[in-house]
Amino acid sequence: MVDTQPSPMLVKVAQAAWLMSISRAKAYALMESGELEYVKIGRSRRVPLSAVRDLIERNRVGRTGR
Repeated sequence: MVDTQPSPMLVKVAQAAWLMSISRAKAYALMESGELEYVKIGRSRRVPLSAVRDLIERNRVGRTGR
């Protein structure tokens, strides 16, 4: 059976924080600093999953070869 449920494009701030293994407060701080993009819908903030992936990619640290 094929799953026809679409994947969410936006998640709540707490969900984004959980995905990144950080606190909700840290997620809000990242949004305020401009490091984590978000969408404002009314008074709510939602984080695009692509923004979570982008933040992770920008902050990856490569191996030093040792």
